[in-house]
Amino acid sequence: MSTTEITLVERLERGSDALLGFSIELPLAGAAKEAYDFEFAGWVLAGQSAAVEIELIANDGPVRTVPIIFPRPDVASCYPGTPQGTKVGFWAPVSVIGMTPEFELLVYVILENRLRVPIGRIRGRHRAVPSRFEPTIQPLLVTSLGRTGTTWMMRLLSEHPSVAALRIYPYETRPGRYWMQLLGAMTEPANQALSASKLGNFDAEWWVSQDPFVRGSLCNNAPLQQWFNSRFVEQVAILCQRSLEDCYREIAAVQNQRTPAYFAEKHIPDEVPGIIWELYPNSREIFVVRDFRDMLCSIRAFNAKRGTLNFGRDLVASEEQYISRLGLQAQQLLSGWKSRSQRACLVRYEDLVLHPTETLQKVLRYLGVESGNSLVEDILRRASVDTPELEEHRTSGTALASIARWRHGLDLKSQVLCEQVFGDSLKEFGYNLNEELSTRMAGQDR
Repeated sequence: MSTTEITLVERLERGSDALLGFSIELPLAGAAKEAYDFEFAGWVLAGQSAAVEIELIANDGPVRTVPIIFPRPDVASCYPGTPQGTKVGFWAPVSVIGMTPEFELLVYVILENRLRVPIGRIRGRHRAVPSRFEPTIQPLLVTSLGRTGTTWMMRLLSEHPSVAALRIYPYETRPGRYWMQLLGAMTEPANQALSASKLGNFDAEWWVSQDPFVRGSLCNNAPLQQWFNSRFVEQVAILCQRSLEDCYREIAAVQNQRTPAYFAEKHIPDEVPGIIWELYPNSREIFVVRDFRDMLCSIRAFNAKRGTLNFGRDLVASEEQYISRLGLQAQQLLSGWKSRSQRACLVRYEDLVLHPTETLQKVLRYLGVESGNSLVEDILRRASVDTPELEEHRTSGTALASIARWRHGLDLKSQVLCEQVFGDSLKEFGYNLNEELSTRMAGQDR
């Protein structure tokens, strides 16, 4: 098997009058190369609202973006007088590091009016980056969205003697994420326009984009390009893993932890968890999920309490747009859980609040570390000591009051929109949608 192989490139029938035409010219089905990437190229011509970028949505959730910025006079000549002019082409190298071994990418066109139009599907497979580093501390990923209980989950985990995590609120010291992002940035082939990956965002002055070696200029030197795209990747992986482990050894030593089995960090459902799993096949991952309607209430209350627009609220103009944005993030979280559910652990925020002992013991048994009643009770006691930081972090009077707060915290319009946006994800994660709300919606329809 080659390092990267493309098995299918499927054009989806145009389902929207917003596009006049499009083509996915690269990759080609059957293409194979001894490198951890493939080329993605083509063109899109839209109608009234211009096409601005392509989204590649992976089967495990993460999104890659490719700008539509290149002139295509051949296309423009076939569609004279169109509003978008000649800049309808796209091209980018796409790294497969962190993708599932058998990957699928859905291809969407994003228009200037934010309409998303599906145009294709790409399937392929790739070999994992061979890790020549032997870790003694394994990663423990706590993967979730904001305001879902990850701070409480991390505080509990950090109190276990076998888990290394810097015990400083808000438990977001993340050297693992730093080094894996650096790996992604250092090993992605150059795209001088804009990297397809969101990893390793260098300053705008870095005209070479993610790749500091400008490998795109090596197209006429095949042996050197081959080394950069294969062996160099493997060497950078060793550097990043060694640096990461040294960091957590220092953290463990400062906290008098002699032999931790894991280092724990918060993560979002982007490309980094896939990279970690690729390099650390013995990783563990806890997906923390909360009723997304309560999550929305908590975000609103947190922003109001601090007078801020955090959690991406500053990126959209209206609450409707924000709920839709959160809906896409919920779907990404669900995709990550589905792709790794056979080796990950699901924790619902509600269970952690209502049944803390049983839920924490379930997590510790999944990790294969000590989970006796006395230790669990001691962890819960130490973690429950209140601090000014945690008081500032909370947005409800008690943990119990934070459950199902959407029933009184969201107006009917928001409730209806949330059911439309979050409904499928809530069901997949085991939540029962409110029957009363469904009845009221049906009454409105009549």
